[in-house]
Parts: sequence; structure tokens; C-alpha cells
Amino acid sequence: MTHPVGRLMFENAVPDADDTFYYKNLAYRTDRVTGNRWIMVGDAAGFMDPLYSHGIDFIGHTVYAAVHLVKKNLAGENTQEITDYLNMAYPRTWRLWFEALYKDKYAYLGDAELMNVAFLLDLATYFIGPVRLVYSDPDYEWTRLPYDGPAGSFFGWFMAFYNRRLVHLAQERVRKGIYGRCNHGHVWMPRQSFSPDQSSLFLLWDGLKAWLKAEVTTWMAPAQSAEMAMMPQEKPVQA
Repeated sequence: MTHPVGRLMFENAVPDADDTFYYKNLAYRTDRVTGNRWIMVGDAAGFMDPLYSHGIDFIGHTVYAAVHLVKKNLAGENTQEITDYLNMAYPRTWRLWFEALYKDKYAYLGDAELMNVAFLLDLATYFIGPVRLVYSDPDYEWTRLPYDGPAGSFFGWFMAFYNRRLVHLAQERVRKGIYGRCNHGHVWMPRQSFSPDQSSLFLLWDGLKAWLKAEVTTWMAPAQSAEMAMMPQEKPVQA
């Protein structure tokens, strides 16, 4: 109610105690997505974290793969190879993507500098990988799953590695009392648009530089008292 927009929306609102429902024991993912004349698509096959909306990619891939499978099956073709691929690839790529992008990410979501590193690197690897492939050969790549194959596995490993490092840096910043020290008075913006071509390499390069800077500043920064850590970082006034 202290925010103007919130006050406008909720000033005359009446709470309804029975307006909230929940379901217990829902599966976040499945190990088998298709079988004899059935197939699961989208969030029915597995729910991905809403950050970045990457779950929509799995919806797109699984829906396209399902249509591809049904059309071939209705045409009388043997679809066992497609079924075997989806049941093998889905749990593997789902787990790889989750660990690469989302595992423990909320540990550094509140630090703008660290999140900027992740944003640049996540975008770069995403556009260099799945987006570029779908644009280059949509009819084939939509039937595959994101980060599949040797190249996808390598990118997944790289993403999981820098994600773990950023989590570790966040923990160290919390310990030193410098977590979120650059949140005030800074604007983090990519220097170019996102495109599934070689321009994504600039995003990758910028992300690597920001990552290195975050490593150095974290380990070289002295620990602060709790009172100092809570104060906003003021920029010096230039004459």
C-alpha cells in the first residue's frame, strides 16, 4: 500500500480467504515422455523455472516433436526410433538445462553485478546454441531437444560451471558484507541486440570480462561491518 500503483490497485480490495488453492505432490519432471500412442508435451512433461521463460522452449520443442511423431505414425511409419530418442533426450536435457541455468541461481539474484554476468553469459550461450540452430534448420531442430548432442553437453557444462562460480561469489559477498553493493546507481545494459549469429560472441566476450571483474573485486574487497554493508554506495561527485 506504500507504492502508488499498489495503492491504486488494492486500496479498496477485500481479501478472500478461500481464493487460494494448491496441489500437493505434483511432478516437476518425468523420466518418460512418450510410449505406445501417447506423448506428453509442455509443462505436463516437466516444469522449468519461470525465470527467463525457458520452459516455453521445451513446450515448443515437445509440441513440434509430438506433431511430427503423430503424423508419421498416422502415415504408417515406424516411430519407435523417435520414441526412444525423446525418452532418452528429454530427462537428460531437462536436467542439464536446470543445473546450467537455475540450480541455486537465487543465491545471486539480488546482486546486480553478479546477475549482469549471468544475464550476458546466459543470453550468449542461448543464442549461440538453441536459437541459432532453430533458425538455421527449423524443421529438424524443432524435433530435437535443446542442448542435445556433444556441443550442447559442452555448453551445458560451461554454463553449470559459471553458475556455480557465481553462487560461490554471492556467498563470499554475503560473508564479507558486500552483497549487492553495486545495486544502487548502476545501469547494466548489453551493448547490442540479441541475434542468432556471430554478434552473440560479443555478448559472450562482455560476459566473460564482467565475470573476471566480479571474481577480482569479490576476492580483493575487504570485509565490511553490517552497518556499512547496509549503506548505499555513493558515487564521487566530479567537478
